[in-house]
Amino acid sequence: MASRDPEKSDAPIAPCPVRYPEGVRLGLIIASLAAAIFLCALDETIIATAIPRITDDFKPINDIGWHGSAYFLTFASFQLIYGKLFTFYPIKTVFISSIAIFEVGSLVCAVAPLSGIFIAGRAIAGLGSAGINAGFIIILATRLPLERRPIFVSSYSAMYGVASVVAQLLGGAFTTHLTWRWCFYINLPIGAAAILLAALCLQAPPLSSSQEAPATSWKTNLAEMDLLGTAILIPGMVCLLLALEWGGSLYSWSSPPLIVLLVVLGVAVVRFVGIQVWKQDKGTMPPRIIRQRSVACSAIYVFSAGGALNVFQYFLPIWFQAIKA
Repeated sequence: MASRDPEKSDAPIAPCPVRYPEGVRLGLIIASLAAAIFLCALDETIIATAIPRITDDFKPINDIGWHGSAYFLTFASFQLIYGKLFTFYPIKTVFISSIAIFEVGSLVCAVAPLSGIFIAGRAIAGLGSAGINAGFIIILATRLPLERRPIFVSSYSAMYGVASVVAQLLGGAFTTHLTWRWCFYINLPIGAAAILLAALCLQAPPLSSSQEAPATSWKTNLAEMDLLGTAILIPGMVCLLLALEWGGSLYSWSSPPLIVLLVVLGVAVVRFVGIQVWKQDKGTMPPRIIRQRSVACSAIYVFSAGGALNVFQYFLPIWFQAIKA
């Protein structure tokens, strides 16, 4: 019987195994991610302690809602866009840029002479935080094998838990003994450390030959960013925030300004959904993903848990300091 020529075998060639970082390099990657997430968590929680003093300095009490909402507006609007940026461009560059944007926002808040500038700084910080949070999951997914990911993903919640405790203590110490501006200056050295660690340890993700994607032009990448959907989503969210901010306080819920805001919000939502259906997988929220039961239920859970958490994390400290004091 003639032996079969191995060079002419029809058996598929096994792809080269993926080599993930180990040892010191993996430790530095985790340290960089932990520092970046701690930075975001600290900023989200420390401001609640500082808001009464911030309001005393800036005076306009009507802006108090925007001190937190401006951050979450850009955070929610751009987090999905960052997912595509991490796909099309080097992960290291996008992640470090996100931390740098967050640092710029923190610096603007720290030196802001007016409430409007402070709110702009919060919006810039939220833009950077969106990239940091998206990058955390993506970097872990590309640097760790599947069986090890849950252990390290849990560090995300751990950093938020630690920051929620530390932030209240630091915020109280800064506002009492120094100035509320140190609540934002403290972000600068932490962010610098995260950038340094990321610059040293983050490299191109390990890919097998079957995972290598062909290069695409910047025009193709730009078309898949769904900038139109984002341009519709942001004004709709602004209308929602304004309606919630003004309703029942500055205007009655049946007043023309509130009705206009709610109508614009409804139109924006309908148009955004239409754009996603039209663009399918090239949209910000592909319908085939949203239709998955696990994804839809997870989104509802996070929405509900986030709303409940912010009551305790953000409004409760303000209530105790400004009303019960």
